[in-house]
Order: sequence, then C-alpha cells, then structure tokens
Amino acid sequence: MAPKRGQSIEGSDEYDEFLKKLAEYHEKRGTNLETAPKVGIRHIDLLKLYDRVVGEGGYDLVSDTKAKTLMWRKLAEEFVGKNQYTAAQAFQIKNIYYKNLVAYEITNHWEKEPPPKEILEEVTAKGGNVMSRTLENFVKPPSREEKLAGDGDASDASPSQKTPKEEKGDPSEEPGIATGRISRGLRHQPPQRVLFQPDPAAQGRRSNNNAAPSPTPGPTTNGINVASYFSNAATASLASYEPTPSYPLTLKPITTPSNNPEYYRNERKRKLEVNAGPLARKYRNIMLPGTGFIGPNIYVRAQLALQSGIPDEEAYALHHLVKISHERGDKYKFEQFPGLIDALARKVLQATGLFHDIEWDVSYEDEVPETDEELLDGLSGTSGLVSRLRSRQPRLVDDSIMDDKFVSELNRIIEACLVIRNMCILDSNAVYAAQTPLVRDMLALVLNLPDHACIVELRHYALDIAEQTLRYIDIGAQDDLYQSLVAQLRSSDRGVIVTTLRTIARIGMSLQAPKRLEDIPPMTLRRIQNWLLLEDDELRSACLDFLLQYSSFADNVDTLLQSVDLASLARQLTSLLSHGAQAVAQEPTSETKPPDTALLLVPKLSRSVVQDLLTLDEPERSSEWLRMCFLPDAKSEMTQISLWQAYQGTFSYFNTTHPHLVAGEFIKNVSA
Repeated sequence: MAPKRGQSIEGSDEYDEFLKKLAEYHEKRGTNLETAPKVGIRHIDLLKLYDRVVGEGGYDLVSDTKAKTLMWRKLAEEFVGKNQYTAAQAFQIKNIYYKNLVAYEITNHWEKEPPPKEILEEVTAKGGNVMSRTLENFVKPPSREEKLAGDGDASDASPSQKTPKEEKGDPSEEPGIATGRISRGLRHQPPQRVLFQPDPAAQGRRSNNNAAPSPTPGPTTNGINVASYFSNAATASLASYEPTPSYPLTLKPITTPSNNPEYYRNERKRKLEVNAGPLARKYRNIMLPGTGFIGPNIYVRAQLALQSGIPDEEAYALHHLVKISHERGDKYKFEQFPGLIDALARKVLQATGLFHDIEWDVSYEDEVPETDEELLDGLSGTSGLVSRLRSRQPRLVDDSIMDDKFVSELNRIIEACLVIRNMCILDSNAVYAAQTPLVRDMLALVLNLPDHACIVELRHYALDIAEQTLRYIDIGAQDDLYQSLVAQLRSSDRGVIVTTLRTIARIGMSLQAPKRLEDIPPMTLRRIQNWLLLEDDELRSACLDFLLQYSSFADNVDTLLQSVDLASLARQLTSLLSHGAQAVAQEPTSETKPPDTALLLVPKLSRSVVQDLLTLDEPERSSEWLRMCFLPDAKSEMTQISLWQAYQGTFSYFNTTHPHLVAGEFIKNVSA
C-alpha cells in the first residue's frame, strides 16, 4: 500500500543500520548517496525498495521487459500510488535504485565486483544488464554538451568535408505549379482535374475548311477510322457523365457495455433468474429487504441504530452523529427527530451502571410507582436521584485494569454525551434540551459519579451542557442538579471550576425575575476570593461574574461579609478596576464642551423600588418617580430632554409589560 500524503519514512534500528552501511559503501566507492529520495511528495524507503527489487531477482531481471513486464511500473504503484503519472514515476523509482542501490546490490547480494562508477552511476539508468557491463563493451552515450560541441565542430568544417545535401530543383520547373515560389515545409495543393470538353466551334471550322478531307493514314477497320471512332465515343461519354450518387451506410452498432449498459444488466438479471432456486422464483415479484428502496437517510438510520441497543449498531450511529453534530450543528435540530435526545440521554445514563450496581429505566406514564428505585420519570423528572445513587453498592474500578468491554462501552457513552453537547450550542437545541426532564436527571447523575480519570472528559461535556441549558430553567436551591453544581466547586480541576462558576452565574442572570444563589458554603466563598489572586483572566472573569450575581441580594452580602476577609476582598476588587488599563495621552482641543451632568445627578433606583413603581399606572408612576428623584430648587436647572432620558432609562427595560409615557405626554405631566 502506498504511503499517505506527506507521510515520512518510519524509522527503525534495521533501517538506520542499513543506511549506515550504505553510506559507508558510497563513501568508499566515491559516489553520492541520497538518504531520503522523493518521487513527487512521497518519500521512498531505500531499505524496502532494496528488499523488494532483490526479492524479484535483482536489477537486471526487473529491468528485463520480457521476463518482468512493466515491473518498475508495478513498483511505482506500490511505493507512490497509482495515478496518471505512473509511467514517469516508474522511471524515477528505477533511477533512484540505479543511483543509490544497484552497485550495493552487485557487491553484497551477488558478491561480484560492480562496474566502475564512470559507466554506472554517472550515466543514465536506461536499459539494463549492469552486471555484464565493462569498460570495453559499454559505449557511453554522449552528453548534451558533447552533442552541442559536435554540431559546432561540424559547422566549422570546410565545404569539402561536409556531407553533401540533396539539391532541389527549381520549383518553377515543376509541372502543375502556377508560380515558382514555394513555402518551406508546406505541401502544395495538387492541380485541379478538369474533364475534357471539346470545342464545338473548332470542330465546325475544321469541318468547313476540310469539306473533302483526304484520307488520313491510320488504323482502319472496314474502312472506318478507329481513332476517330473512339474519340467521338469518349466525347459523348464525357458529355453525359454524372457522378454516382452516395448512399448512406446502414451499419448496426456492436453492443458493448459502454454504449448499451442496460442490455448487460438485463442479461445478467436473466442469467441469475435462470440459475435461481425455486424459493427465489416464488418471491420474484416481491421487494426483498435490501433491494429497490434505498432506505432512510443517514439521520434516521443513525437514530434507529442508536435506539436498537446493539453495541455494533450503537458504535455506527454514534460515529456518524458525532460527525454530523460537529459539521452540521447549525442545522441539525432535536425537534426534527423526536426521540433522539431521549435515546442519547438513555445511553449516557448507562455510565452509572459502570460504577454502581444500578440499571436505570425510563417511564413515560402519568403515575410512576415509587417502589421501583431504578425507574425514572421521563415526563416531569425524578427527585432524590443522588440519594438513590449513593445508596447502591459501588463497583471497584481501577483505571489501570480496564478490559476491552468496559472501554468500548465508556467510549460510546462519552460520544453520546458529546453529541448532546455539540447540539446544545445551538440555542433552539438548548431550549429543547432544557424542556426534557430526562436531560436534567442525566446531568445530576453524571456529576455525582466517582472521581475517576476515565470520566473526566464525560464530566466536562456534562458541565458544558449544563451551561447552555440551565439559563432556560428556573432551578431551585434544593434541586439535585443545583447541589451537584455547587459540589463541583470543591474540585481541583481548573476547567471544572471555570465552567461551574459560569453555569451558576448564568442561573442568576438569564431569567426574567431576579434569582438568588443560595446554599453556597463559606469555604467555597473563601476559595473564590483566593482564586482572584491568580494570574488567570478566564478564572478571574468567572469569579467576578459569580460574585456579581451572588451579591445582588442583601442576604447573600451578609453571608459574604461573614465568610471572607472584607478588607482583603476590597483591595483585590479595587486593584482589578485598573486591570489591563493603558495610559492614553489626550491632546487638548480648542473647543471643549462641558459634560452633561444632568444625567449623572439622577439617582439610580434599586430593583425593588422600581418594582413598587411599576404597580402604579401612568401618569401617577411618572409623578411618583419625579418626587422620589428630585427636590424643588430655585437655583438648579435641568433640560426637558435630560429629564426624559433619565425617565426612559429607568423604565425602558419594563416597557413590554408596563408601557411608559411617550416624550410629549411625559413633559406635559411633569410641567403641570
């Protein structure tokens, strides 16, 4: 098999030893060795080429076109690959062997003295019979420079020493040519053939002038002039000459597979029907499985293969689903294939069976019996999953002693989780997965698996799915999934910590209503403070996002002040205000416009105060907002547009549910 594109030669001790011997041989012989020759983009392994040629009988036998027909071409197809340039590459392979290995073959394999390099390596590789080549019987072909030098010497010779050339006659003397000029190297058009047409006027004059012609000597038969008779007959034949009409050829084309493939298909089908048994004749008109209809597309086929539960079918399905979810993630949607996400989640749930004595089953009934601890509710989700999992007997799994069955099953589970992760990057798929209770149960169970190196990749995929889906779920503080996420902050894996912090922060920032992040242990808060000291921008950003959402509630602020060193945290946050700042020299301008401080003087109301104002209807809401934010002062002033912008900035976020006044009505209301 030819090497792949760009693949280098595989090194080995045997190959290095061979190159060392070959280099010493060429150095002793006084010739050059090309250690890594190339044909096109393919590197040629000299050891393999040497063994292959010697195995075929040596250079002379391989070059013998009668004994080994096209052997160099076969070697080129083997070392380079079959393509449209195989003929040229065959000579290149031959030349590589000729320049580097043929003398080594004669010395080491045949144990004979090779010809001198002047008639071996320094001449072309055309021909063969190098073993019988000697200085006496080998005629070295002249080089290109010698040919050019020979031509130059011949041109300088005297005219008497030159080989005489054929002299051409005068083209004007050549019959059938109208002019004496002739173009060099071009064939002239032959003269036009014109049928003889007798001149009737000339015949009339001849008959009038010779009213009583004298007998013309010539051959006669019974008193008739034979020449005159045949001349008149030829004239009559030429006058009545008509060319033979051409008729179209009526040829029947030969039937070949190229011009009539249908005939050969029918002929093959007819022979199969003749040789078929009685059962095939009985079901001849019935469409058998695998014939006729090509079947469903790859999307449906992969889903059905995954739902079958057969290991080989699952491997086939997951291989294609991973590729499809990666390449067509923007168009491959869960809603187009009902049951796909459930089948993938079922497969991921099998990971718990590798570490605990439990096999989950999913029920889609309205009422799920509570006595069966291995039954999951596929309609509304299952509570107490973590306690059920921890109540089962764990299986001892040593990462260094995993059998093939365990590894193949774990790989299929990881691929199923990867498919869900790739598809949830699309927002519509993330919403669909968030509305599937089985996905939440799957995430809670995967995050509570034992800490083993073999499931690190699976845990990362589960955290990526949680980050994309939990922003669409109003998850409670006592939910198993939320508690599992909080527990991940005790990990020492940086990737797990960063993803978990982002996921918890998204729970608080993505929902419409404010969401409090509860039950965060004080030890975790102190660890977050310590992580801010690390020179890791991604980790710092995740910690700051978490602290922003966590400190948005007064109760959490009290917990935070009691858990961390407040002075140290304040210094850290203050130093981060200038993180990445750059000094910019601002050039003074001639016209400086004073900043509009009207908007800066308007106080920013808290969310609870704004919620109280939203309970009022307009225009009472705008009047109440004005009384909260401003006091009458005869020395102060504020433009109407600045006042309107402050009002709009306070209530624009809630305009869809609580419409505010337009600019004109607002100005009239506050001016009254």
